[in-house]
Amino acid sequence: MASLRSSPRTWRCLACLAVYVDPRADGMRYHHVCQLLGETRAARHQRPGHRDETIVQDRPGGPARMSSPGAGRALLAERDLLTEATITTYVALQTQAPLEPVPWPEADLERPRDVRPMPAEAE
Repeated sequence: MASLRSSPRTWRCLACLAVYVDPRADGMRYHHVCQLLGETRAARHQRPGHRDETIVQDRPGGPARMSSPGAGRALLAERDLLTEATITTYVALQTQAPLEPVPWPEADLERPRDVRPMPAEAE
């Protein structure tokens, strides 16, 4: 799914401190998901504020939403800071002050292309 905004921006997840570029240079959205802290047979252990940008739709034709916005994300730059970054640069980006107040307001999600009407629900 192409991004509504064409220029890459650099973001930091406020839960796991991952730094990423969205949209990617090819215009596709990057859907960040925080890594799990651990997993056992009985449970998946998520960090506090776990973020999952996977786009989900509860009903066919219904509104699209982010799976879990979690703690949010911070805008670090209006351009791609990662393509030429070294490990030292990446570590510095994890604590760099954001450009805007945090958490950054989430952009409206694009509607999925399949917008068929819902069949009549059984009573």
